[in-house]
Amino acid sequence: RLIPPYLQVKDAQGQWQTVLSQMGFPAGLPKTMTVDLTGKFLTRDRRVRIVTGMRIYWDQILVDTSTRREPLRTTTLEVASADLHWRGFPREYSPDGRLPRLYDYRTIDPVAPWKTHLGNYTRYGDVRELLLAPDNRYVITRNGDELQVDFDARRLPHLPRGWKRTFLLYTNGFGKDMDLHSARPETIGELPFHGMKAYPYSGREGYPLTKETIDYLDRYNTRTITPLLGRLR
Repeated sequence: RLIPPYLQVKDAQGQWQTVLSQMGFPAGLPKTMTVDLTGKFLTRDRRVRIVTGMRIYWDQILVDTSTRREPLRTTTLEVASADLHWRGFPREYSPDGRLPRLYDYRTIDPVAPWKTHLGNYTRYGDVRELLLAPDNRYVITRNGDELQVDFDARRLPHLPRGWKRTFLLYTNGFGKDMDLHSARPETIGELPFHGMKAYPYSGREGYPLTKETIDYLDRYNTRTITPLLGRLR
């Protein structure tokens, strides 16, 4: 039975209580995720328990105990350029022979043992326009695609003495796998959109067809993957 991770803490009677019913998980490739525990503890006991029926490998868990009184300055950079192109598949390897496997970006395989959603993908080339706002015009990529996004570091302010800079990449989008239990597992469509109440759509909902989105569909999403092409690559 698939049980996505949820998080528990101790109550006053020493019993475990669920305080985060949907904790989320680092899906897909190895990655870092954050979980906000502010206001979640029921007592002074700071032990937590993660419960799940999924096979998840945790490399390490770090706890931020700072007082958040340190000075903080946020600078937002707009995307300077964005290019979508074919890359291939970084080769999987394991330095110690155990899971999870890592990926060697320097060694690229031309094919991978995965199927591809059928439908219209975003054409290769300049896609900067689609990354400037979290709207319903987004880049649709298939496995093997690479999106190179560049920012102009010259627009960053000078750091005061003793300060350090941390980079965070903000993304806003949708993900779809090919699990047989997922909705529409074989195709890209129906296209998701911000504000939808359910997927697949419920009632009279549908991807919003405005002048802007119709232009986006016609100009950008012109790379069609058919059943034959999906098997070839």
